Amino acid sequence: MFRISPAQNTADNIECELLTIALQTNLAYRVLSYTRGNANETTLITLNDYVIFITQNLEKALHRLRSELGFNILG
Repeated sequence: MFRISPAQNTADNIECELLTIALQTNLAYRVLSYTRGNANETTLITLNDYVIFITQNLEKALHRLRSELGFNILG
């Protein structure tokens, strides 16, 4: 699973983490579908305390999810 941390401001950088969840866990989650876009147009996020590059389209999708729902679990 992938958890997006909440933010004080919608423009704050995306911080997230990968989680290991037992299959028996009854957990509500969201699924993300997006278009990758131009692979040369990248931005940075923090994933498990590491800074990584992602496409700008993915960043926009993650910002949208975070602003709509607070912190999110994606499956």
